[in-house]
Amino acid sequence: MKKSKRVLRALGILMALLILGSQVTAGASEVEDTAEGTEAAAEETAAEQAEAEGEETAEATVDLNGTYTATLGIQTCNTLWITRFGYFNADIDNYYGTDKFSVLKSGSESSGNYLEHAGTFNDAAIAGNGTYTVSLTNADFAGEKSVSQLHIATNIPNNDQIRFTDVKVKINGKTVMTFDEGYMEIEDKFLAGGMVVLCFNNWRNELKKIVQDKGLYIEGSGIELLRGDGNDNIEITFTVSGFAYDKAEEPVAEEAAPAANDTNQPAETGDTTDEKSEDTAVYDAETEETGETDYATIIIIAVAVIAVIAVIAAVLLGKRKKE
Repeated sequence: MKKSKRVLRALGILMALLILGSQVTAGASEVEDTAEGTEAAAEETAAEQAEAEGEETAEATVDLNGTYTATLGIQTCNTLWITRFGYFNADIDNYYGTDKFSVLKSGSESSGNYLEHAGTFNDAAIAGNGTYTVSLTNADFAGEKSVSQLHIATNIPNNDQIRFTDVKVKINGKTVMTFDEGYMEIEDKFLAGGMVVLCFNNWRNELKKIVQDKGLYIEGSGIELLRGDGNDNIEITFTVSGFAYDKAEEPVAEEAAPAANDTNQPAETGDTTDEKSEDTAVYDAETEETGETDYATIIIIAVAVIAVIAVIAAVLLGKRKKE
């Protein structure tokens, strides 16, 4: 009888331990689920915040994989003040009332002395890092020879990633000035349409000094650079860097499939490839993705063990009673 009591006491302790273990396991599962839910919520909130911030700054962000346009801006300063600034913004270029144009003009319609002058502007499509040229060909400056403004206007959003270097100004076949580093416009009111590289501007004293140090003589409001005979040609060459790709980059071709008669390649095996069955693949994916313990399996095993122990105990008690 005493032996049976000891067996029953041991079985009782074992059952209590198994029940306690199953409760702890279930509690741990609930805690883990709660932690995962909290982490997922935090990640979702952070993603929404980042997306909202991105929408606010999208207009001012340069696309390093994008393409842009550069054009030439100029102004003379003798008598007619022939002008074409080239800013890519109608508000700051309201002298023309548009952000895309290709005309040299002088005077104004309101004064009744508006004139358009011959000349063809050749823009540059900036597509990655590389060297580009903007130009004005066969221009008729109607006797104007002095230039008060000369620049490259672009529609690249103002930023500190894109750089302009090796700027070279050539007029009527002669190089008249060069800049190792592009002299950038910094006044906000002229940057609404995009980045601007200044080659000369009579109202920028620092730039005037740089130009004078290059040996160019400034008289009055400008520098005498043109012939003014009806056939002036201007070109500005510059190098752009900072994009995520290079100019004229060819797309990477996909690797061609091996030829049927290529003995160095394994033959196709069709449906005999060594793949896992659908059920096995699903199980492995779930296991690898979650990395969790199968708590249900543990509980089932524990219940089975308890049942077996109970049967053994019943058999022992039956034998004891017969004795």
